[in-house]
Amino acid sequence: FGHGKYESLSGLIEAILILAAAVMIIIEALRSLFGGEPTLYMEGLWSGMAVMLLSAVVNLFVSSRLMAAAKKTESIALESDAWHLRTDVYTSLGVVAGLLLILLTGLVVLDAIIALAVAVIILRAAFGLIRRSFQDLVDQSLPVEEEERIREIISGHCTDVIDFHRLRTRRSGPNRFVDLHLIVPRTATLEEAYGIVKHLEDDIRHEFPRTNVTIRVQPCTGEDCSACGVLATCPECDHHSHASGDPEIEGQGGSGKSVPKTAP
Repeated sequence: FGHGKYESLSGLIEAILILAAAVMIIIEALRSLFGGEPTLYMEGLWSGMAVMLLSAVVNLFVSSRLMAAAKKTESIALESDAWHLRTDVYTSLGVVAGLLLILLTGLVVLDAIIALAVAVIILRAAFGLIRRSFQDLVDQSLPVEEEERIREIISGHCTDVIDFHRLRTRRSGPNRFVDLHLIVPRTATLEEAYGIVKHLEDDIRHEFPRTNVTIRVQPCTGEDCSACGVLATCPECDHHSHASGDPEIEGQGGSGKSVPKTAP
């Protein structure tokens, strides 16, 4: 517990190494383009191409298995490792493709052009990994679609929950963290409130495995609130204005949204 960011840090370091590899490819390609007429040596060419193709096939197989494991475990460290191997795959295939085109056309410059194209693909992957790793390290919120799904799950408990606010989310390695304040009917017993929270936590974890959910329960302070299925007597009331009574959120719009209710 509390060490998930080591994985994000590991992913960031490996992504930087992938970025460095792409930069080196670009430098060598530019040297080949502007450093004079490159020379193609035919000795051992075919055997070298065969070795590179075999290496590419092996690395592609291993990187695919790693990528599948990364998606299953949501591990950015494994994903970075998979991309590291896939960098070798793209490089090998780029070299082979360049050599074949040179043999067919006689244009030696094609090798450098293909190398630049491969470098662009690697750069794109590296920047994506760096961005995601950095977001996890600085506790950026979960993606909008995931937060919206969490809101929908909470709203699905409208028969038990009056409202919620202060929804905060983040990632730490493969784990998600969800924190919110939940407003329940003031007549709910401790056992009933615990049951509501437990059910809500289970629903969120069912949708998003490996999620740590922290819920602070607050009673509704409205005496006649139509949003409360137990106490509802008035036809309408704005429970945003009086339901929570939490002084620490006064003046804040709250990060949650109303859970719709109908009076019995």
